[in-house]
Amino acid sequence: MSIPDSHALRALLLHRLSEAEAQALEERLMQEDGVLEALQDAEHDLLDDYAHGRLNDADRVSVERHLLATPEARQRLEVARSLARSRGTPAHTQRRLWRTWPLALAAAASLVIVALVMPFRFGTGDSEKIAEVFLPAENPRGTPSQPIDIDAAATEVRLQVEIPAASQTATYGVEIVDSQGRSAHAANGLRVHEVSGYSVVELIVPGRAFAAGPGAVILRELQQTDPSASSAEVFRWQVQVNRR
Repeated sequence: MSIPDSHALRALLLHRLSEAEAQALEERLMQEDGVLEALQDAEHDLLDDYAHGRLNDADRVSVERHLLATPEARQRLEVARSLARSRGTPAHTQRRLWRTWPLALAAAASLVIVALVMPFRFGTGDSEKIAEVFLPAENPRGTPSQPIDIDAAATEVRLQVEIPAASQTATYGVEIVDSQGRSAHAANGLRVHEVSGYSVVELIVPGRAFAAGPGAVILRELQQTDPSASSAEVFRWQVQVNRR
């Protein structure tokens, strides 16, 4: 059979196929030679477009929701950005570099990509589930809120928020508020660390803190003289939580 066209693979990565279409393509991904490589090429092109700012608002939001939700995915974006800075590199050479990058060499890379399009096939079997949420320090243009998808069964959420103009000596506080502005969870004394080139603070949040519906995540830099007091907020993400 012929390799699926780039439009179908792109739609799969952005979760825009019907359930039947996605299942049929996923089966080909696992069974047919060349389909995984084609999916890697489609992912490269999609992240390259993201890195160059060529995506429309809807595609940008979908990339951030589905392709940038894990540290591994954000590492792949860093590769795309590095290749984007190498303007004289031919496209076929960029794809070769992309494929030979360590995360795409071994079978583990296949699982990383497949897990993006078939997350339901890779459950841990643990009674407690931890979801991962990453909030970049730039809200998608033209969108009133950042969509967040969290498994309805997740009991905890590993939350990473990017720090704009991060200070390595400062400490930060993060608060999650609901649609009524009530605090659902707060943590202070958080230190910045680097994750795949991003300056972030990280915390584990009870799953119940992210109730379905609108809300906000607020980042504050704490005062050095009194860590219990906080300065004006540094960044605020308006979020729309989907529990599925």
